[in-house]
Amino acid sequence: MRSSRPLAAALTLTVGLGLGALAPGLSTASAAPEPDPPCTDLSGLDVAPALADDLGADADPVAQTPLADGTSVPVVMVHGWTGRSQHEADRTGAFSPVIDLVAGQDAGSDFQTSLIGAIQDVGGLSVYTFDYHDLSARWVTDDGIGPQLAEVLTCLSETHQHPAVVVAHSMGGLATRAALDLVAAHPSASPVQEYVSDVVTYGTPNTGS
Repeated sequence: MRSSRPLAAALTLTVGLGLGALAPGLSTASAAPEPDPPCTDLSGLDVAPALADDLGADADPVAQTPLADGTSVPVVMVHGWTGRSQHEADRTGAFSPVIDLVAGQDAGSDFQTSLIGAIQDVGGLSVYTFDYHDLSARWVTDDGIGPQLAEVLTCLSETHQHPAVVVAHSMGGLATRAALDLVAAHPSASPVQEYVSDVVTYGTPNTGS
């Protein structure tokens, strides 16, 4: 099994690069992100809060900031089979344990954060979790998995005014593929893939298990 440390760094870098491709010329601002998170009335979707003990690159608690125009790019974390995506202080969610992004550097560094925290620290991003734990024994075409994720991605993209970025583990990658194959369930009837700019998967059995 590959080490999770370079993987976490690569995921964070990929999301950061995705932001640059989505919003050229936009910089982050010091104001707080949108006060009323959109689309969270949709089943399975929650805002990932900034945890007080997630420390950013400056060794201060992670602070989420919007882009210069006040918008932000939605990033959706999708867990794997029987996992969970929630981001809470107990750090039991798939993307919440503290990761090591300073391997080989000063052992006294205070930099410590979760994968979600590292992504939040990039700036200009609003991080969400999509959880289908209670349905994970079913296939990804179940209405509460792929189709529900498709609705989530469409809503977030339209509300944030930027295509979404997906970070998915294992079965979450298959759920994302199922979602992208669908057509948005509203009058525009556009392919869901048009609402997503980047997908980062790890441990996903794309060629079968």
